[in-house]
Parts: sequence; C-alpha cells; structure tokens
Amino acid sequence: MNHRTSIWFEHCNERRAERISRALMRAGRLAAIFTAFGVCFILFGYASGAEWIVRPLADGPISHPLTALLFIVGGTALLFVRPFWMPAASAAALICVGVVAAFRLVGILFGVPDGRFFMFDWGGVGPIGVHAATMFLLVSTSFTLRYLGYPRSSQAVAVAGMAPSLVSHTGYLYGTAIFYGAMSLTTTIIGLAFSATPFLLGARVALVGPPPLLPRGIEEMGCEATTDIDATGAADNVYGLRMQKERM
Repeated sequence: MNHRTSIWFEHCNERRAERISRALMRAGRLAAIFTAFGVCFILFGYASGAEWIVRPLADGPISHPLTALLFIVGGTALLFVRPFWMPAASAAALICVGVVAAFRLVGILFGVPDGRFFMFDWGGVGPIGVHAATMFLLVSTSFTLRYLGYPRSSQAVAVAGMAPSLVSHTGYLYGTAIFYGAMSLTTTIIGLAFSATPFLLGARVALVGPPPLLPRGIEEMGCEATTDIDATGAADNVYGLRMQKERM
C-alpha cells in the first residue's frame, strides 16, 4: 500500500466513524424527544378521559400520572445533554427523578403503605410499579455516574436500566402478566426509549494537542479541547495520532 492509498483509507475510516457518531447522536436526541413529548399523550389521555390511551389493554395495568411526569422531567433534561457533555441542571433533574423512584422502592422494601407518600397514589390509580421505579432509578444513576466522571460504571448501570422495559416487553409479547407487573404497555414502550439514551448520547471526549493543530470550532461538536497533555492521565482510553511532516 503506497502513501496516497494509506491516506485515502484513513480518510474513509474517519468519514465512516463520523457518520456513525452523528447517527447515534440523532438517535439519542430523538429518544429524548420521544420520551419528553410522547408521555404528553398519556396526560392528554387523563385529561380527555380516553381510557384506551392510559390503559391500552383492557385487562392490563394503567399508566400512572407520576410516571408520565417523571418521563417529562427526565426527557426534558436529556434534551439539553450534548453528545459528550451534560449540564449541571440536567444532572440535577435526573437525580430528582431517581430520588422519587428510590422512595417508591424503599416503600416496597419496608412495607410502607402507599398512602404515606401522597405522590404515589393519585385518584385511586395506585402506586408506581416496581418495574418503572427500578428503571427510573437505574437510568438516573447511570447519568449521575457519567456526570461525576465514571463512564464504565455508568454504562454497566445503563445495561441494567434497560432490563425492566425489556422484561415488560417480553411479558406483553408472551402474555405473561408477572413479567410486566404494574408497568403499562405505553410506559413500557416509552421506557425502552428512555433507558436507551445512556448508550446513544456518547462519552466524554477531549482533544489534546498544540494550538496550531487543534481544529477550529471543535467545541461546537461537544468535544473538549485543551493543550494540557496531563489531561490524558484521567482518560479511560487514549487514541494517539501520529503526525508526519509531509501531511501537514
């Protein structure tokens, strides 16, 4: 392989990686939008009295209003998450979502009546299901770990965060009620998009190099840029680019 062919292959690989990266970014944003605005459909169902919206299956569980509100808060927070960076406000909103879910799980664990927490029993609808509460807690924890700079732990928790929605999907597909429990079909579908967002919004990326070689406007893509070589010390993965004089 000659010098020009090598440059061509490197250029093709870079363009392919860029297309994949942009596709994942768009998918992450669409998942966040679907989460934030899709659940407005549930609230519309409550407001209009449309039973088929809040309870798609006649003998299935009903969507909880608080579940819809948690989806709206979480989805809205994710709309402001850039591909490789999370603002503090988004992290705080997702932590609040996780705290509410944690209260519900603690209540189940210690047998606290649902009435003790007025937020969990609205208008006789009943409490938030264990599946939904577990999903909210794990996804919130995943983004919190990512914000604190623990990407590996974040991804591990994110994998577990998809389990409740996937298990519920399996229950609806095979008609096994014990699999989906109190998680409605609408919540299951929206929850799958919500729990997939940690995988679609990328990792924290920093570009290190001398000022003349740093691309202009790289920060607009969500990537950090610095001239401090010591910044690579805290990285989980480091990719080095060998610069040749004839290519510059």
